[in-house]
Amino acid sequence: GPNEVGYIGQLKELYGAYGVSMPAVVPRISATLVEHRVARVAERYDWHGADLFMGARALEQKAGTRANRDLLREVGGIQRDVEGHLRALEPEVSRIERGLVDAGRKTAGKIRRELEAFQRRIVTAQRQGDEVGRAQIEKLVNHVTPEGGLQERVYSPAYYFSMFGLSLAEVLIESLDPFAFAHQVAWLDGSGATA
Repeated sequence: GPNEVGYIGQLKELYGAYGVSMPAVVPRISATLVEHRVARVAERYDWHGADLFMGARALEQKAGTRANRDLLREVGGIQRDVEGHLRALEPEVSRIERGLVDAGRKTAGKIRRELEAFQRRIVTAQRQGDEVGRAQIEKLVNHVTPEGGLQERVYSPAYYFSMFGLSLAEVLIESLDPFAFAHQVAWLDGSGATA
């Protein structure tokens, strides 16, 4: 890892003092394994690579899990439009029968109450969705960066081998770039193959 490379660099003079050539230093592969159940959360929000490491709060904001004010405004606009159209009809309707004006106003009131109830249902559903979304995002963050760090600092390879079998090693050798110095992400499907 990066720290080990730093330590080895400090040993250059020691190798020289003993007349031994210093070996080539190649950083090991660093990768995060994303299991299929966690990958579904990332796919839902169309997150890739670096997105996964932003942290729960940033991911919640990116997911836009707050109440959709535009939708609520749109429903409010429908209400205003209907009331405006019914008011515009009043002169024509009153020529037919004066009582129809009151009926139109009562209809506008009923529509307003129904649309207000619809707006409340939108807000309630959005809050419930926010809670589910937050739980899913927490699950993803805890998996990708357990205890706030890289998986390799918390989970041993045995954890993944117990889930996917020893063939996982071959899959990772084939899918990860051994010469990439950047941290990589391996997306695993249910069988342990990379997706």
